[in-house]
Amino acid sequence: MDSTKIEVRDRSGLDNSGRNIEMIAPEEIALALETVVDQAHSIDEDELLVVVASSFGIQRMTSNIKSALKRQLLKLINGKKMTLEGSIVSLSKQ
Repeated sequence: MDSTKIEVRDRSGLDNSGRNIEMIAPEEIALALETVVDQAHSIDEDELLVVVASSFGIQRMTSNIKSALKRQLLKLINGKKMTLEGSIVSLSKQ
């Protein structure tokens, strides 16, 4: 079993290359998505993506960033960890 702890890291103090969404591990993105949805209980999908990007120190939502975040969100939805009803994202009731 891997004991590596995943944590969401604010990269706002790094230069632009350090905030490249492709340099952020998918597991870290998934954790950020889960954390925000858990704290909000439910949240609009677009708002969720903006809040998660901001948590990484990303201030401008580009299509590349939105695509990378949405890719992880869809994995969580397909894995039954989250639900999407209309535009509202919630944690699955397990």
